[in-house]
Amino acid sequence: LVINALPVVSVNDSTICAGDPGALFTASSDSLSTSYEWNGTPGTDSTITGTVAGNYAVMVTDKNGCTGRDTGLLVINALPILSVNDSTICTGATGGALFTASSDSLSTSYEWNGVAGSDSTIIGTTAGEYRVLVTDTNGCQGRDTGLLVLSALPVISVNDSSICVGDPAALFT
Repeated sequence: LVINALPVVSVNDSTICAGDPGALFTASSDSLSTSYEWNGTPGTDSTITGTVAGNYAVMVTDKNGCTGRDTGLLVINALPILSVNDSTICTGATGGALFTASSDSLSTSYEWNGVAGSDSTIIGTTAGEYRVLVTDTNGCQGRDTGLLVLSALPVISVNDSSICVGDPAALFT
C-alpha cells in the first residue's frame, strides 16, 4: 500500500486599479501536476487572468491523482475622482489664477501639464488647459482639466472739455 502526499498548492493574491487589463494568477505546486481546475473549469494551464474582484480558486491534480487546493484574491481599487476648478482673470493680472485639484482619495503625487510634483495646486498665467494626473496611495490614477480664460482689459477713453470759471460743470463720457 502506497500513501501519496497531497500536493501543496499556492496561488498569489493580486490588486489592480479599475480599468486595468486584469491580474495574472499563478498556481504553483510541490509536485508534478497534470491538471488545473480554475473556478470549476478543467484545464492544463497553471495560470488564469482575473478581471472581476473576488476569489480565484484552483484545484491541482498531480500524477498520482491526488488533489490540492488554494485560492487567490483579486481586489480592484477604484480610480480617484478628481475635480479641478476653471478660472477667468484679466489680461496682465499679477499673480495669475490658482488651480486646485481635489480628490476623493489620499493622493501621493500630482503631475501638472506633464511636470511631476507633490502639490495639489498650480498658478496659471497663460490661457488654456491646466491638466493634472493624480496618483493615489493604491497607485491608481485619475485625470482632470481646469481652463484658464484671459479677459481683455476694457478700453477706456475720456473726452476733453474746457470750461470757464462759473460755467456749469462739464460732463465727461
